[in-house]
Amino acid sequence: MKNESKENSSKDNRKLKRGFTLVEILIVLALIGIVAGLAMSNLTGLFQLGKGKAAQTWVDSTGPAYVNSYLALVGEYPKTLKDLQTPPNGLPPFVKKASDLEDPWGNPYQYTLQGSSFEIFTTDPDGKKIWERSLMEEFARLTFPNGRTGGPCVDGHLVIIHAITANWGKQGPARDRFYAFDKDTGELVWSSTPGITPKDSSFAPLTFEDLPGGRRVFYSGTGCGHVVCIDARTGQALWRFQMSYGGVNAGVVIHDDSIIAVHGKE
Repeated sequence: MKNESKENSSKDNRKLKRGFTLVEILIVLALIGIVAGLAMSNLTGLFQLGKGKAAQTWVDSTGPAYVNSYLALVGEYPKTLKDLQTPPNGLPPFVKKASDLEDPWGNPYQYTLQGSSFEIFTTDPDGKKIWERSLMEEFARLTFPNGRTGGPCVDGHLVIIHAITANWGKQGPARDRFYAFDKDTGELVWSSTPGITPKDSSFAPLTFEDLPGGRRVFYSGTGCGHVVCIDARTGQALWRFQMSYGGVNAGVVIHDDSIIAVHGKE
């Protein structure tokens, strides 16, 4: 009886020590692979999110701090961001390496300077389309023989463009109108109709200025021969002056307290 008990116990131990089958091992490895793949995917997403936040911080805070420091010490804005590496008058560089002026994806930060204002931005790393608005289909933009229109202008959080449109309701009659879109979402923020029935197309650029009191405005020519002044944040038309019969295509120049504009049609 004693020996039989030991024999049964030995058999039980052998049963308990039985290893995994090949199928069971493969199943476990597959599960580990799935979990690891999900973890890496989430980790990559976190890295990309972190890069996006880093780029936004540079655009909103770090970059403007460099530019404003350059203005304070040099007396003028840098013409390009590369000027931050080589400031004049023996000043030490604001950034030491060219890579300090690149976003987390290795693309150079973009910088535009217009008058007394500047803007810093960068692009989507995937190159994908963020938004699109059709001036023809949505706003009934009219075309003319030369087919030209003014290019869009980015100011603050807005993308502003002007074109002659003839739509519905209050925007039914053909007029040279200005449209401002949110640069992040493409949503229409405001539209403005400062002129009268146009005689021609106009592709005049927009010239911006900060008035005393902080109001941001721009000046431009229209297809009805006017030079207009518009509040850049609300679209309110502040004044207009008719200076020609046809469209005004040349840009407006600001000199001290005067606005200088030229035209080629009486």
